[in-house]
Amino acid sequence: MSDGSPASSGYGNAASKKRDHRSRLFRSTLTRIVPDCLDYSDATAARFSRGAETYLRLWAPVLRPHAVRLLDALPLADARRVLDLGTGVGALLPDIARAAPHASLVGVDIAPGMLALAPKAVPVAAMDAASLAFRPGTFDAALMVFVLFLLPEPIVALAEVRRALRPGGVLGIATWAGEPIFPALEIWFDELASLGFPPARWPTLTASEKDLSKLLASSGFTRTRTWSSPFLFHPDLESFVELRAGLGKVWLDALAPRARSAFLERVRRRLSSLSADGFANHAVILYAAAS
Repeated sequence: MSDGSPASSGYGNAASKKRDHRSRLFRSTLTRIVPDCLDYSDATAARFSRGAETYLRLWAPVLRPHAVRLLDALPLADARRVLDLGTGVGALLPDIARAAPHASLVGVDIAPGMLALAPKAVPVAAMDAASLAFRPGTFDAALMVFVLFLLPEPIVALAEVRRALRPGGVLGIATWAGEPIFPALEIWFDELASLGFPPARWPTLTASEKDLSKLLASSGFTRTRTWSSPFLFHPDLESFVELRAGLGKVWLDALAPRARSAFLERVRRRLSSLSADGFANHAVILYAAAS
């Protein structure tokens, strides 16, 4: 991965200063950021609903192998009821069914557009993680796979999951260590910002296994095991643009066709100055099993 210096990224000094400032913000630990003048939950639901087809086609397959590693580490074989919280397009539901062959599954997500693409064999419902419509002790296991960083009130949501679990039930988590950032993504954010669209910042960042353990303990979980694994996604220029434009439809669809074309042209021009390593998303995934 590029070290972010102007020599390796092709940026000038002014862009380098912007990047350094943004990188400092992104490296916060357990950072809480609330967007101004926006209902964060509604904005998140709209963003993911509009990008659901791209998520299913291009991003879910990238994340799935890393999510399956979590399932392999959890005691799901004898579970009878399993909740997939933040199920999205339901890409993991078939894998959960294989890992928990005797269980009834339920998937919930805040984005109706994502749920519309989920497998029809599993019941799903639009629901806020901070207010789950389940009785106490309903589930033997719950999963939160690449969702924790999107929650504006993580302790509230985790406490809700704990309430919905039976005594001794297990919660499995996969989340990012910090917020991954790399030169190509910085260019995308810079160009969005130039049109008045601020980057969709994550409200909750856990920088380490220790942070994740502390967050779970603060939510009432008393037994926690954590581990981590490296992540690498390395698209080429056109694959990167296709992914980001699809996931960012909520912004790009607000532009007139000529403005959208001009935006993408500027993005491609700047991206063409990067080396191949400028597109590499090197990150770390944090895992936890808690009860």
